[in-house]
Amino acid sequence: IHKYHKAETPLGPDEPIAYYLLGKAYKEIMNYEQAISAWNKFLVLHPRGKRARRLRKHIKRLEEFK
Repeated sequence: IHKYHKAETPLGPDEPIAYYLLGKAYKEIMNYEQAISAWNKFLVLHPRGKRARRLRKHIKRLEEFK
């Protein structure tokens, strides 16, 4: 997690990919609440596109799982 979280800094706080990667890291350790939070930040910064559509579906499944 720390590796992904630190990746956010060089990219800057307005860089969507940082939040996407952070969400993936949290999901890998089954911290779904933090994953959803990071991915929602990604979606605020990057609301359109294929990745955003897939991510919304994935978030919905995780919210049902919680």
